[in-house]
Amino acid sequence: LSMGNQILDDIFLGYDQTNLMTIAGRAGSKKTWLICYLALLCEKVLLQQDHAADILFITNEMAISQIELRYDAIKYSLPYELLLKGKLSREQTRKYSAALRSPYKSKIVFAENCWTIDEVAAKISIYRPAIVFLDGSYLLEPDFNGAQWEKILRITRGLKMLTKNLRVPIVNTTQLGRGKGKAEKVSSFAAQDEFSFGLSYVRSEEHTS
Repeated sequence: LSMGNQILDDIFLGYDQTNLMTIAGRAGSKKTWLICYLALLCEKVLLQQDHAADILFITNEMAISQIELRYDAIKYSLPYELLLKGKLSREQTRKYSAALRSPYKSKIVFAENCWTIDEVAAKISIYRPAIVFLDGSYLLEPDFNGAQWEKILRITRGLKMLTKNLRVPIVNTTQLGRGKGKAEKVSSFAAQDEFSFGLSYVRSEEHTS
């Protein structure tokens, strides 16, 4: 499945059915904006191909209405802050209203607050999407009692199993901490320890290799 952008396709070779792509960043680093943009690119691909399947977008961090506003801001080139406050200019309002009245049917299906891997699997089984975008995967499994890195490791492995068993690519975002402030790192793996959840990815790579 093409990512909808030639440069991205050249780098990542598109979305394979068993791909798990994790976007990790600190709080406020615009991860949600990025995943919304990627989903919109993918929607264009599905529409151009007249693909029967939809896109499943699961949001654990924000309400669906907040995600929809971000989509509209990107899709219709609207200033988000003005859209959020209801202060679009007359011309922007006219353009927005006309777009919302168009017969265009979105291929993005929204779901809210999936708290376990099993719930994500159930949504995939119901909608049978071409691809899943999951915002805030680090909030999954809230009842897990182990260390944070163990929890993220469990989530990552669980999502990997979903992509393998259900053959649907998953793009997810996770939150990283602000670091310990160490001046030097001797390796890329050691550098990941600077993030609160980084150890889980280090352990996952060590386990894989």
